[in-house]
Amino acid sequence: MDAEEVERVSTAIGDGVQDGYMGSVSPGKDYLTHDAIMKSVRSSGGVRSSRNGSIARGTGVENVSPRSALLKHHIPSAYDTAFPIPRRFADDMDAGLTARSQPRVAYGSSYGPHHICAWGIRSKLAVLAVATALIVTVAVVAYHGVKSADNSSGGTTPAPQLNWMNLVLLDTEFPAARCLDGSPSGFYYRAGARNSTTWVIFLEGGDICREISDCVDRKSSMLGSSRNWARTKLNPNAILNDRDITNPFRTAHHIYVPYCGGDAHSGNRTATFEYFGVNHTLVFAGHTTIMATVATLLEEFGMVNATRVLVSGDSAGGLGAYLNIDFITDALADAAPNAIVKGAPLGGYYLARNISTFGEWQAGDEYGDFDLSIAFDLHEFYGSVLDISCAVALDANDSYCGTVGVLFRYLQTPILIAENVYDGDKIYTRLGCPNPPYGAGEDFISYYGQRLVTSVKNGIEQSNISYEHGYWLPSCTDHTGNLGVGSTYSMAANTTLPNSTQNVTYAQVLSDWFYDINRLDHRVLQQCVLGNASCWAEC
Repeated sequence: MDAEEVERVSTAIGDGVQDGYMGSVSPGKDYLTHDAIMKSVRSSGGVRSSRNGSIARGTGVENVSPRSALLKHHIPSAYDTAFPIPRRFADDMDAGLTARSQPRVAYGSSYGPHHICAWGIRSKLAVLAVATALIVTVAVVAYHGVKSADNSSGGTTPAPQLNWMNLVLLDTEFPAARCLDGSPSGFYYRAGARNSTTWVIFLEGGDICREISDCVDRKSSMLGSSRNWARTKLNPNAILNDRDITNPFRTAHHIYVPYCGGDAHSGNRTATFEYFGVNHTLVFAGHTTIMATVATLLEEFGMVNATRVLVSGDSAGGLGAYLNIDFITDALADAAPNAIVKGAPLGGYYLARNISTFGEWQAGDEYGDFDLSIAFDLHEFYGSVLDISCAVALDANDSYCGTVGVLFRYLQTPILIAENVYDGDKIYTRLGCPNPPYGAGEDFISYYGQRLVTSVKNGIEQSNISYEHGYWLPSCTDHTGNLGVGSTYSMAANTTLPNSTQNVTYAQVLSDWFYDINRLDHRVLQQCVLGNASCWAEC
């Protein structure tokens, strides 16, 4: 990748440096702030509007963002300086930022000519020492230049400059976009290469909090509060690595959304619970955070010019991608009409349709509704905002739209499902299969794999955009470790050549599907004989 390709879109910012989660700023210039974008996301009271009326449920304060017209009105107003955001972020590491913010060394009158003229033996020795140090430094630099020489051109290759992602907190302009503890949520951003119109949004995973006790514990952690978030991150996921030449998205604009709601990025409810005699306020605002992030990207970072947008995430972040993808698509349809949006969740297929727990299965029930009961409970707890198409179709049973096995057929955005057929998190953690799975446990694993594949295929076949969906289904027991752009795990896929197959990685299939190259089959299932131990191996 040449220098022109990786040059970043930017504007100088002076010496200003963002500091602290409340947004204090050291002296600098040329900052942008959050402009007024939409009252429904900013308002702490929220708006209960959608194409078909109210969707979210639960008690407490509910802030439901509309789906179809979320960003239809962009109202210009004076910039609010309470939370300035640099138009181009300062370089990289904290050490560099600290060094740049230090004043230049000033040589005052105390170092006048009478000091310079005091040449003694010690002064001469000092000059000799400095000269020697300079010679050694030049020699070392020259040596390393030769060591890194490009064999094809004979030139030297400078060490790559780290290009950090920078934190943007959704503060005063978006009071409803919060973490569990009420601190402002936000996202990390890095500009793409010059003229890039591709954007990648990645949602962080990290389980969910299913009980009040879980959530109370969680809100004092990095997964429940932004108070200790770092100001910068470097390549938090392989798909966001701008230095890896094997990453087909390395030149895109990169957005990383930290997970701090414990709600699979779906919540829209604030409620107070009593726990051991103490009242705890919990803010579930995952959906609100995502829509506020999209609003900010459109208004301040140039996403209105996007032509391709990929929404991904792993584990709970993958589930969040499923739950929010159509909301993002609709928002961009209004504000960035040239954008083609696609989704690529990793390990987020919670849960397969008609799935039973291990106990239910042992009792003879192979067509359980564990997926529906979990979806209902979590929807009531988080006040989740539900996909409009699914909620309207299911009416009184709209809470079932919180499980991917039900939701998928109603999605209007193309999805490439990436899921391990024998995902250990689903099998052991969620469904209660013994681990190690001796005897009946092995049979249950086979049962789960069959149910998952059936659920995926049925969801695609019943979709009205069936031809646009794809899947990547390795026969592994890992959760997400072998999935994603950074994985070298490969499977056989058909090509456009007659009777031709080749081993391909997920990154190759994803790139071929996302960019509409269409040289590979986008539905790849690793076939194996059930009962073969290698079928369940970690990948």
